[in-house]
Amino acid sequence: MEEKSSEEHRFFNKKTIIILFIFLILVILVFIIYKLFFAPSPTEITYDPNKNYSYDIKENTLYLLSEDGVEQSYKCDGKCSFYLDNDLEYKKEGKVLLKDEDNVYLYDLIKDKKISSNYKDIKYILDEEEKIKLFKVTNHSDKDGIIDLNGTVLVNLNYEKLGKVHNDEFINYSYENNQIAAKNSKAWGVVALDSGAGLIDFQYEDIKLSPYERIAVKELDKWYLVDNVNKRLLFDSFDSIFIYEKYTIVILNKELYILDQDEKVISNKIPTFYEIDPWGLSLVNGVYTYIEEDILYILIDTPSEEDEEEIDLIKYYYNEDNKEIIIYEEG
Repeated sequence: MEEKSSEEHRFFNKKTIIILFIFLILVILVFIIYKLFFAPSPTEITYDPNKNYSYDIKENTLYLLSEDGVEQSYKCDGKCSFYLDNDLEYKKEGKVLLKDEDNVYLYDLIKDKKISSNYKDIKYILDEEEKIKLFKVTNHSDKDGIIDLNGTVLVNLNYEKLGKVHNDEFINYSYENNQIAAKNSKAWGVVALDSGAGLIDFQYEDIKLSPYERIAVKELDKWYLVDNVNKRLLFDSFDSIFIYEKYTIVILNKELYILDQDEKVISNKIPTFYEIDPWGLSLVNGVYTYIEEDILYILIDTPSEEDEEEIDLIKYYYNEDNKEIIIYEEG
């Protein structure tokens, strides 16, 4: 009888331990689920649009400040600094771009959490009013993609290039038309900014987008025009094309002239003298065009008449009434 009682006692103890262990596991699981899904963040604060927020970094700690003092702080993993411009509207709701050692990422100081992956580089995608709408990101494998202002990936980081960078300015996209030039391993095409959906197949040597539903594409080392569905608009090919709302400026065989919206020639031809940067981004032996107060201006590097080794910068403008490109004279 004593042996039986002893066995029952041991069995009871073992059963009790198992029950307690299971109960403890259940308590831990409930606690974890609560913390993950139901418990409020102990450091989250409420965004107040009436407050004037500012930011500071001291000793690798990021501070969110207001007239009430320190609202929130975040200790970076390593040596950190603000990335890109510190005062743009993106920061209005407590979100900042941080460079933390070799990583760049988005941090939300209101929610006190990192809201994007680590990237090598981030560029702004702006609308017509110069407001930040999206970010072009580059990972540490030098692949490009697009994320929104909350860090959500819209275009997967699969591309050799998205858009174009010149002097730290990010170009060659149209937010209004939901387009961005994209390069895979072989050629250029066009994809949607908000999804990466293909808009123009990857078939060109280069592509220049515009907000005017005309796209300059390069094939066999020459440029011509297509529309947003890749229908060819301009059957003649050129050495360079610059697109404006009312005009298309073309260069062929070192001569520049202007076409109207129907692609008809509406100007005289003027010499350009040198091989031209087809992007018009350099004035070193180049051409630069712009519109100011509805007047089209053209700047052309020209050999000096006084010294053949010198280059003069000649400024022209387009006279719509006379349909003529004329040298601009001050006053």
